[in-house]
Amino acid sequence: LTAHSSKPNDSCTLAVTLPSGRLSTESGLGTTTADASGDATWTWRIGSTTDAGTAHVSITCSAGTALGIFTIT
Repeated sequence: LTAHSSKPNDSCTLAVTLPSGRLSTESGLGTTTADASGDATWTWRIGSTTDAGTAHVSITCSAGTALGIFTIT
């Protein structure tokens, strides 16, 4: 997942709430630093026992917050 901040080198945090309502603790989530263009990127794996359904994401940078959803099949 990549998000763009209006601030280069911004500190950004990704939180993923799984379809079960549990906050994911997978490696690769959490805080990262955006690059000089303002792009912050996270890579993680969905566990094999994770229920299918809609997951919710929250990305918070000092420049602002974005919310989104994705589907786990």
